[in-house]
Amino acid sequence: KIAGAAYEMGARSTTPLLTMHKDLHPRLADAILARTAPKRVLDMGCGFGKTTKPLYEAARDAEILGVDLSAPCLKFAAQDAAKAQARNVRFLQRDAARTGLADASVDVVTSTMLLHEMPPAHVRATLAEAHRVLAPGGIMVHLDFLPPDDEFLAWLHFGHSKRNNEPYMATLAAMDLGGAIEAAGFRDVEISDFEEAPGALALAGRKWRFPWTLIAARKAA
Repeated sequence: KIAGAAYEMGARSTTPLLTMHKDLHPRLADAILARTAPKRVLDMGCGFGKTTKPLYEAARDAEILGVDLSAPCLKFAAQDAAKAQARNVRFLQRDAARTGLADASVDVVTSTMLLHEMPPAHVRATLAEAHRVLAPGGIMVHLDFLPPDDEFLAWLHFGHSKRNNEPYMATLAAMDLGGAIEAAGFRDVEISDFEEAPGALALAGRKWRFPWTLIAARKAA
């Protein structure tokens, strides 16, 4: 019964400073909404609603769908939405690679910390599913971890992968992710550093931080 709440507390370790934790997901929502004004958004692997919430709060005229495999996390997310009296969000227990949504039925597909949790074949299936459900001209925006160019910081990244039983961090890093996105049918692929809080990137050479990476692309119109 408390699994969703326990996961929510544990997830804060990815942004150990409180201000960073509060900033990360709203900053991603802002980055998405700066690119488009969607009518329908799919948040894949939504968990307890970490990015779903700032999306349904900021895009009140849009329908927000959150999908995840974890029933406890979905219950936590739904309770949080009910407390916020959000009327524009629904949560469904679905696999990101098999959402069951109609073809071309959403304007935005997003996820946070999902791709590094899956083996390469499932990453490719999830990219294909994102392309299928997106309407022409729709965008895909994932936020995840890819190792920095700096060899020492990359060593820390892969060490985290081993210590915390995150084997797919390494396989995601080894993928030609841009090529996989293009193979799924996307264009305008962008893979770039994402600043989880103001000034975070300036600390990157002096202080450990997760290598947040924005992975975006567009479906042809």
